[in-house]
Amino acid sequence: MIPTFIVSKDRPLYIASYLESLRGQPLKKTVFFKVSSIEMKVHYQMVAKEFPEVEWIDENQFGGLAKTLGGWLEKNNDLCMVSVDDNICLRPISEDAVRTAMEDKECFGFSLRLSEKAHGHNPMITRVKEGVYSYFPKQYEKKTNWAYVFEVSSTVYRPETILAALALTKGNTVNKLEIAGYNKYMGTVEKMACFMKAPLVNIYVDSHRHKNFEVFLSEADALKLYLEGKRFDPEKYRQYRDDTGNIHIGEIFLK
Repeated sequence: MIPTFIVSKDRPLYIASYLESLRGQPLKKTVFFKVSSIEMKVHYQMVAKEFPEVEWIDENQFGGLAKTLGGWLEKNNDLCMVSVDDNICLRPISEDAVRTAMEDKECFGFSLRLSEKAHGHNPMITRVKEGVYSYFPKQYEKKTNWAYVFEVSSTVYRPETILAALALTKGNTVNKLEIAGYNKYMGTVEKMACFMKAPLVNIYVDSHRHKNFEVFLSEADALKLYLEGKRFDPEKYRQYRDDTGNIHIGEIFLK
C-alpha cells in the first residue's frame, strides 16, 4: 500500500467522489480536512462514515498543514503521495509498477496523471516495461506539464523529497508547498515515470481557481449535489481523458 495524504476543504462532493473512485486501489489513505462552519463539519462526518477505512485528520484539532504533514511523512518512511480532493481515479493503479520504476534511484517520482498520450503523443519517453514509461523533464519547456516535476496532486515521491520542499515552504497551504518544491527542483530532475494510460485526472470546475474554464461549479451547487447523492462519474471522465489526452478536465460528469 502506498501512503496517500489527501487535502480537502469545504468540498464533500469532491472528497466523497475521489475516495469512492479509489476503493480497491493500493493506497493507504489519510484525509486532512478543513471546514469553515459547523454545518460543513457535519457533512464531512457524513463522508467519514462512508469511508471508515480512511484516517481522518481535522485541521482544527491537530494543527496546521505543515506540522501535520511533516509528522505524517516522518511516520511513513516509504513511497508516498500528497494529493488533493479534485482528482478522480479512472483505472487500476499498479503498485508493483510504481515500486519497480522507483527502484531506479535516478527516477525522481512517478506521475499518476501524465501518460503516453497526455496532450497528444509524446516521442520523448522510453518504455520501461509493459505499460510503464520513463520521461526526461529537462527535455521539455519549463511551462509544460512534463517539465513540472514537483506537484501535490497525483505524483508518488520518496518522503525525503516532500520533506525537503516542506522545509522551504513559506505558508501553511498545499499551494505554498507546491511553490517551494517547484523552486527547489525545477530544472534539476533527470528522470520520472508514468503509465501508458494514466489512472488519475484533475477535475477543474472550481470557479475560485479556474476562471479560464467555461464550466464552473460553485461551493453551494457542489454541496447541493452531494446532499442529493450525486458523485462525479469516473467512467465518463475516463472516456473523456482517453479521447482528448487532457490531464485537467473542465467538465461536470455526474452519476
